[in-house]
Amino acid sequence: MSLLRPAIMLALFIASSATAMASDVNSDSPAGAADAMAADSDSPASAADAQAGRAPVLHHLTPEQHDIVWGIKGDPEPEVRNAYRKENEGQHFTTCDELNLHLFEPAIRGIGGAYAGVGTDQAYIFMGWARSEIGWMLDYDPLVIRIHGLYRVFFMEAENFERFLHLWSAEGAAEAREVIKRRVSFEPAAESALELYAKFRAHIIRRLMQSISLMRKAGVAFYLNDAATYDHVRNLVMTGRAVAVQANLLADGGIKNIGEASRRLGVPVRALYLSNVEDYWAYGSQYMNNLQSLPYDDTSMILRTLAAKKSNGDYRYVQQKATNLLKWLESGKVRRTRDMFRRGAIRKSDEVQLVTIETDPDKKSVR
Repeated sequence: MSLLRPAIMLALFIASSATAMASDVNSDSPAGAADAMAADSDSPASAADAQAGRAPVLHHLTPEQHDIVWGIKGDPEPEVRNAYRKENEGQHFTTCDELNLHLFEPAIRGIGGAYAGVGTDQAYIFMGWARSEIGWMLDYDPLVIRIHGLYRVFFMEAENFERFLHLWSAEGAAEAREVIKRRVSFEPAAESALELYAKFRAHIIRRLMQSISLMRKAGVAFYLNDAATYDHVRNLVMTGRAVAVQANLLADGGIKNIGEASRRLGVPVRALYLSNVEDYWAYGSQYMNNLQSLPYDDTSMILRTLAAKKSNGDYRYVQQKATNLLKWLESGKVRRTRDMFRRGAIRKSDEVQLVTIETDPDKKSVR
């Protein structure tokens, strides 16, 4: 059985997970059963809540909100999946290899609103720190979307991060397979999920354990070492607020649909994570249009990385207010990320740079 399924199989897998979620959420969800977007269903998390680090109360979606969140139309898989190096084109990035994501934590701590970002395991780290109210996990690779389906199944099953990790471990593999069979009711979709689990389980648990080690070294709490953060991320899943969307940052469709859905929900995108996609391509008109199509507010942050592996085995970490990015996009002066800041040399193998882009397009300085 092939690991890469037609779109209908993907839809069935995600729909099966959503059905299981709906049947379990009344008894398992710590979030309660109120049908509202949040404690105040008409407004996102307040600035006071963000400053205090208080998580918004996540209630179940109303039927209308559910249709908005789960009805997003994505994009088809592109003919070529870009990569930083030509030889890596078409590669599946099923885990993250960024080693210092904790550098972004202060910028998005308790920021609330919606999260949108590429990749797999990074999403749950950022949504936990941000205390997001909605999570759009986007990628143009259908395999990445299916990996999120496995995460969804295990979040639904595991009431704490210890059990979540157990289901990814070699010791918990037999139990995890039974969980998949029980939670994914459509048999062909369950078989596909079991295949996916068998192929990528070891790779994923290595990354999860690496993240725990990295966060411990940095002294930063996240969803795999802090119960409150795990509860928040799980609540996003259990209340139907975390959705994987096959969306292409270079296509005219999925990203704009995410933006429109966020507007209809009244929830701005407060954290947009691009990983190092901007290593792959220039700021073309479609990419810029997509970035401009998302609803931001004055607190929204753009998080990205730029490859620096030859220098430090990792990346540069670059953060920017969305309001500042929009000024650059409107100026017509940006073709590459590096146009917006002066890139200092990395002179030591253990040096990691956190860059904050905060100047207007007519200035050259950067902190």
